[in-house]
Amino acid sequence: MTVFFFTFFSPVLAISVVINEILPHPSSENSDWIELYKTDSAEIDMSSWKIEDSTGVVKTLAEGTKFASSSSFMQFSLSNRLNNGGDGVKLKDENGVLVDEKSYNQDPGIGISLGRYPDGADFWGILVSASPNSPNSDFVPTSTSTPTPTPTSTPLPKPTSKPTATPKPSEMVKTQEKEVVLQPLSTNNPAASNLSVGKSSGSGNILETDDNLSILGENDEATDNSGMKEASEDARETKPLSAGFLIIGLIIVGCAMLGVSVFLSLREAKRVK
Repeated sequence: MTVFFFTFFSPVLAISVVINEILPHPSSENSDWIELYKTDSAEIDMSSWKIEDSTGVVKTLAEGTKFASSSSFMQFSLSNRLNNGGDGVKLKDENGVLVDEKSYNQDPGIGISLGRYPDGADFWGILVSASPNSPNSDFVPTSTSTPTPTPTSTPLPKPTSKPTATPKPSEMVKTQEKEVVLQPLSTNNPAASNLSVGKSSGSGNILETDDNLSILGENDEATDNSGMKEASEDARETKPLSAGFLIIGLIIVGCAMLGVSVFLSLREAKRVK
């Protein structure tokens, strides 16, 4: 199977005439205008070519109008048809085919023109001076303002408040340069009621007894229970005596029972004989 590929080429029309300069805002005694520029040296017949703005045809070129090979510029007055603040210009040939066009959206100022630089180039801008039927001047330089650095405020450090230490219940009693550790006193020890914290002599901790000083409120309890403690001491002293009498009594009873038993045994032996 044979496949044929067909390629169609459309002819490229080289544009040899372009819109080169526009003055949309003339002074009161003058008219606005456009300038055409021929990019090659061949003569061009421009009979019935049209110049249009955004509203329609502004000018139709008369029969026999030719762009001669010896000239490169051609100016046309448009009778103040162009809008100062924005408009569009189109150039069409005798068949209505668009040859070139240019639009603008702001007023360049009175007597100031817009154009290409260099002539016929693709770049447009505001020209230093209007130049109808002559080479265009350079573009007006654009001032580039140096950006002003924005001061940046440095944030101030935030004050950090230190947390206040919560005082813990004191377990140490400072006496002069040393510390004495308080140990819990047993209420069962009768001598503990008379102990008090001694003062440091600088070489160690001393616990002294003081009959007039109470620790942890135990002195009052010792006073209230003094009678009970004395009775308890008396009871402890009588316990050994009672135990001794009990043992002696048991021994006497045991001896008596032993004697009775021996007596009965001897009596029974005599009867048998």
